[in-house]
Amino acid sequence: MEITDGGNITPVTVGTLVLNGNGSLTYTPPANFNGIATFTYRVCDGSGACDTATVRLEVGNEMIRR
Repeated sequence: MEITDGGNITPVTVGTLVLNGNGSLTYTPPANFNGIATFTYRVCDGSGACDTATVRLEVGNEMIRR
């Protein structure tokens, strides 16, 4: 997925979320943060059909393996 319009992304709940020039996103949590951060984005196709989704980021000191 490539996001080209930053207006279709809500602010992240904790930390910073940057829309890069290539359409990718970079999330940076605050120092020593452990917990959940979320943001919502909206995408639309060429015919005007749109959908919204919420991304949930689990931030911690160790990787979660599932």
